[in-house]
Amino acid sequence: MYNQHKILRVFQLINLLKSKPSKSIRTLAKTLEIDSRSVYRYFDLLRELGFQLDKDNFNRFCILADEMEDGFMFTAEESVWLKELISTLGNGHPLRDGLLKKLYVNSEIKIQGQQLFKAHLSKLVEQANQAIQSKQQILLKKYYSANSQNIEDRLVEPIHFTDNYQHLVAYEVASETIKHFHIERITDIVLLEKSFQYADQHRISETDVFGFGKSDQLHQIDLHLSLRAFVFLKEEYPLTIPFLKYNKKRDQYRLKVTVNNRAPLDRFVKGLEGEVN
Repeated sequence: MYNQHKILRVFQLINLLKSKPSKSIRTLAKTLEIDSRSVYRYFDLLRELGFQLDKDNFNRFCILADEMEDGFMFTAEESVWLKELISTLGNGHPLRDGLLKKLYVNSEIKIQGQQLFKAHLSKLVEQANQAIQSKQQILLKKYYSANSQNIEDRLVEPIHFTDNYQHLVAYEVASETIKHFHIERITDIVLLEKSFQYADQHRISETDVFGFGKSDQLHQIDLHLSLRAFVFLKEEYPLTIPFLKYNKKRDQYRLKVTVNNRAPLDRFVKGLEGEVN
């Protein structure tokens, strides 16, 4: 079980680093429940596998986009033997890192790791669905908010999932609002022995592109984004994609949309200063 948990943690780290925005060492350590030194050790492992880590001006990290395509597949045994051979004989060779990365991408190791991580997400969905059926409150353990950059437990009453099961729609007790919680940012779920207390607040209304329900004040958004900001926005908030248009004259992308809460966008703009007008 220890080895299985360690493998799961590696793939949780890969998932965190591939999702935008970039993460600080402190955020990664808190999410994975390890110390900062362990994060750097995992970084060394990822580099050994051939992943290229990028650090921004705020000392936050991410994994650069993978441009490789799937090809033939090594078995797990072949992968282990080849990895040992390349690591031993190829130390210092300029092709070493590229070969290790190809070895990871084209092997059963990657598939097994992805299945393990997906199994973890399936467990979370199953637990949340159980709470929905039994009308129980749940605790989202160590939920990572990309908006506030905070990691904290969230007491919620789950209502339903989005069509693609990427988000859990739930009533958050602390904020007294209905929110969308990204499944992959939930570390764990604890089912509480307490029934719904705010069922009358579970009003399902159409949400904006940031997942916020209707409010008394609407905000008209009209922004021009660089290519980098455009990529980050559509990855972090995919519901914005239909409202993103390319402006050929300015060689920029334009977001024109009405939202119920502009706080997520304000934080997004602040993190990409100079790339959003």
